[in-house]
Amino acid sequence: MCNKVTHKQDCKRVFSRYDMSCPRCIELANGAKARPGYGNSRQQADANRLAEIKAHYVNGKCNCGPVCTKFDW
Repeated sequence: MCNKVTHKQDCKRVFSRYDMSCPRCIELANGAKARPGYGNSRQQADANRLAEIKAHYVNGKCNCGPVCTKFDW
């Protein structure tokens, strides 16, 4: 079971100015690490996509046919 502490509903935190009545702000003020956010998941998705592209184009070629459209949007 996860015992994750979250910010209270009316937390007044602004950047590193913590609201010391909020349990999560107290954790952060005591040195807890920030939780990963959107930026971290996007960086991981970009790294995964790059790995897929590199795996697809072995030695600069792929076996899709005359025109490869695998990674086109």
